[in-house]
Amino acid sequence: MKKILFLSILLFSMSTFAQIHNRTFKFNIGLSHEQFDLKKGYQSFNDTSLTNHFDHKFTLPAFSFSEDFTLNQLFSVSGTLGYQLFKTDYNNANYGTHLFFGSINPQLSLFYRAGFEIYIKLKIGMIYRISKYSELSDQTQRFFPENYNLFTGVTGGFNFFMNDNWGINLELSLWSPEFINFGLTYRFFKGEKPTLAEQEGYYVD
Repeated sequence: MKKILFLSILLFSMSTFAQIHNRTFKFNIGLSHEQFDLKKGYQSFNDTSLTNHFDHKFTLPAFSFSEDFTLNQLFSVSGTLGYQLFKTDYNNANYGTHLFFGSINPQLSLFYRAGFEIYIKLKIGMIYRISKYSELSDQTQRFFPENYNLFTGVTGGFNFFMNDNWGINLELSLWSPEFINFGLTYRFFKGEKPTLAEQEGYYVD
């Protein structure tokens, strides 16, 4: 009797956390490669100039939002939009940077078991910077990136789902604006749910 009761509770718990999904949202904050590159540029300029000076006040975390479309149990594609603010003065005048970036990201799921997923994705996108660096001399501008850049990068990450819909994620990126990200993942099903979810290519926890 106790074994039957235990198995019943276990099966109920498993069914409670069973979920199929074909769409996820990700809300992330983190560090960017840009903030390290700009810090290096400020320091290099200050070390070589006797009359002019950059004073970096602060850097906000990089904020990003992604939407992921599941194609099957191996492949998905997502779009990412992000923003980061750099507060910097040049000779006591504001020369801070607003960094915007966006990318399209084909993704491969390397491992998926009971709500834990490890994945890798390619990032193809563009960086747009709003700053006053173009007003500086050509000699000074060489320490800093241009206002527009295209990039391709690689990201590795994982999702860990705490219930049917909500989870946490961590990502590490190379050759893209983002360096390391941490945040929340929300998953759901968009459209009419198929009756044969596994055969249709959707995850089942």
